[in-house]
Amino acid sequence: MKALLLLLLLATLFSCAPKVERACPPAREVALKYRERYVPSNFRIYGLLEYGPLKFPMMLAKYDNFYTVKVARAGDVEMKRNRVCVRGKCYLLPAPPEDLIFGRLLNGREYSFCRGRTLYFRDRGKVYERVVSFLNGKPLEVSLINLRTNRSVRVLLKKEDKRGFFREIIFIFEGTEVKLIVEEVET
Repeated sequence: MKALLLLLLLATLFSCAPKVERACPPAREVALKYRERYVPSNFRIYGLLEYGPLKFPMMLAKYDNFYTVKVARAGDVEMKRNRVCVRGKCYLLPAPPEDLIFGRLLNGREYSFCRGRTLYFRDRGKVYERVVSFLNGKPLEVSLINLRTNRSVRVLLKKEDKRGFFREIIFIFEGTEVKLIVEEVET
């Protein structure tokens, strides 16, 4: 009798317990979406590079696999094809600028895991570890960590345009922030 009463009590507890929903979206769907994003082979991007209170007009172009990056009057900030230099120190970006701007954030070598509502994709090499995080299926951050020096570059992806590119990207290097605001994209 006691066993039956205990069984009924447990059944009542489990049936009335709140249902636990899956916290993260399916990793496969997110991976397909952000691995297969369209990045034009030729483009010209105009925008502003913000460093502290200063704003510098900039242009990033790619034609026939040749890159042109121009930043007006920026003595302390320089942008190259795969790195950003701030006050004479250059930092390797976690992905080429066009992949960050157009949202091709995954390469297919990552493994995924979920913590809370955040889905992470991690690709660990011998020298660098690359981590891409998504909150509710939307890209949040791309990080590149040097495993030898433990220094990192973080890229925060803020505003996504309906045409498939990010309008605001924040680069964080050892506490220094440089913001890229994309104003116009020509393909």
